[in-house]
Amino acid sequence: MNTGEMIDICLDGLGAARQSDTRMTAKILTRLNMDYSTLCGMQNWRWLKARTTIDFVAGDEFLVLPTTTRGGVTVRAVSRVIFVTLQDLGEPLEYLGEFNDLVERGGTLALRGTGVPHSWCMSEGADGVTKAILLIPQPGYDDTATIYYLRSFASLKLIANSDVPAFDEEYHSYLPNKTLAALTAADATYDPQVSAMYRNEAGMTYRAMMHTHVKAQPVFHPRHWPGHGSL
Repeated sequence: MNTGEMIDICLDGLGAARQSDTRMTAKILTRLNMDYSTLCGMQNWRWLKARTTIDFVAGDEFLVLPTTTRGGVTVRAVSRVIFVTLQDLGEPLEYLGEFNDLVERGGTLALRGTGVPHSWCMSEGADGVTKAILLIPQPGYDDTATIYYLRSFASLKLIANSDVPAFDEEYHSYLPNKTLAALTAADATYDPQVSAMYRNEAGMTYRAMMHTHVKAQPVFHPRHWPGHGSL
């Protein structure tokens, strides 16, 4: 189900009186994205999990994380990095926290020297969009890092009518039902039972999604990441 189809469902659910309101489509899209953003933040869903590889050479300081363009705006593709591994090591490196926090705690000595990285920290670019991983110590050889991360909502936001939510199509009804529940609850002309009906429908879909995407094997190691054959 794409964004245009979800908007049509919401317009049908609101009835003819609201369909003539030229502002209603924009209001529905805003609400769909609010509910989508909230959903993304509720769990570390399997459909948010992704990975990418970054090649580096000896002496590279930062591994710049990917960005993407949505609606003509450059946004972060990464919400949160979960694991970092190196091709030559396999096991995840130790996460030390944010670079600025590490420096404030007197951690600058740990950042000196070169060798085989054993840890990493996160550094944020001055533009507020770019984020990068700093390997510790600075790599003294060429290698490939694999970054296991959660996708950002900004990279998934519904903008065009053809945009489709990132999760399985069988659960797409969650968004229009959740949006209809909110819009009808906020309008006194609707019977409260109408909002309750949509809220219950959304709740049933959410529980089904939880069973499919969350109650699978926990991800405590990169080998459990989707695509590694363990999920």
